Amino acid sequence: MSQNIKKHFNDYAKSHRWQDYYDKGLNSGNCNFYLRFEAFKKIVCDMFPKKVIDLGCGSGDFLSFFIYSDTYYHGVDFSHEMVKAVKKKIEDLPESIRHRFSCKQEDFITMEISEKYDFLLASGFLEYFDDLKMVAKKIHDLTETNGYVLVQIPNVEYYRWRNKKQIVSPDKQFTHNRITKDECDRLFSEEEFRLINGYFVNHTYFPYLRKFPYVYVFLNRILSTITPEAYSRLYASMYLGVYQK
Repeated sequence: MSQNIKKHFNDYAKSHRWQDYYDKGLNSGNCNFYLRFEAFKKIVCDMFPKKVIDLGCGSGDFLSFFIYSDTYYHGVDFSHEMVKAVKKKIEDLPESIRHRFSCKQEDFITMEISEKYDFLLASGFLEYFDDLKMVAKKIHDLTETNGYVLVQIPNVEYYRWRNKKQIVSPDKQFTHNRITKDECDRLFSEEEFRLINGYFVNHTYFPYLRKFPYVYVFLNRILSTITPEAYSRLYASMYLGVYQK
């Protein structure tokens, strides 16, 4: 993974801009993060995992899902600033449950596999790799038999991205990859996972609705479950896939 990506996320965490997407209340700048968080929370809490690894865990954005359960959570991220933020969250937990949470700075590509997990989270993760088959294979090796993987990808069919698979944003000095639902499902199928469920998240139902974030989120909550897939492919910016090994 390029040094530019690592620097970007170190700066993101050090300035607290990343944490603000989750820690501050709903606003026009974090609707997509808010909806992704809600979707992940619902899926995870419905599945009662026992041992979770969070790949590209960021600042421990999903750690809170597991505070009131018996789940063991381990976060992995290449950014030392992100890992520092996670460890601070763990330190702030009640002492009686702190032993169930851990985090380590590691590069996924060179990370050694010493144990397996019954649930893997990979949110905003795959798009930073060019060799997705290698990533899927390693995820397979990390997953217990009958274990689950929850993956979120940027949906390249989203109308604003116009099927551009690789994009360099003006404020980023690296390539951001995007793939389709079908490519994501096929990628995991080829590594002996079966699709359990797929969800499109963050629909743009009306232009400029983000100016009214509570309405934006409310419409997504109500309409996303009945929106035809053909519409979602064009007007949802994310795809979430749940796969079982």
